[in-house]
Amino acid sequence: MNLKLGQHISKWMAFRARARALKAIYGDETSKDGFKSGCRRLVEVDGCHLKTKRGGQLLVVVAIDPNNNIFPLAYVLVEIENKETWEWFLKHLSEYIMTVSNEDGVFEVSQECWTFMSDKQKGLIKAFKIVLSDIDHRFCVRHLHENFKRAGFKGHTFKIALWTAATSTKV
Repeated sequence: MNLKLGQHISKWMAFRARARALKAIYGDETSKDGFKSGCRRLVEVDGCHLKTKRGGQLLVVVAIDPNNNIFPLAYVLVEIENKETWEWFLKHLSEYIMTVSNEDGVFEVSQECWTFMSDKQKGLIKAFKIVLSDIDHRFCVRHLHENFKRAGFKGHTFKIALWTAATSTKV
């Protein structure tokens, strides 16, 4: 192949460059297979502010592997955290983790077997209702405790009561 810049590259070199670029953009099936074969069906979703001169938000999704370690699934940098960015992110995430390939083709896994955990971030609850309406959505108790304290329920007694309620198995 001759390029407009006067450089010559072989077809094999172009193929390898394309493969590397696609892997950098879309990842590979290794992490997807590792997630589906060993991780729990508990997925944690969170976002944080980036304190750089460009700013922005980092949206992250992780799971827990069999050794209780964090297994990163996906992340994205966005300008602002709102319902639209969360919808876009959750839509691509659900396409990624809720499809299974086998020799018969591609099929979807039911949303009912997943539990997603998050805090009450801007637009996230609405995005879950739109994109992943059938999943089991739970809230992080640590973040609930922070909201508890902001509402005026401070002190060790309230913290113990909240954690006792959160860890109870009977209602």
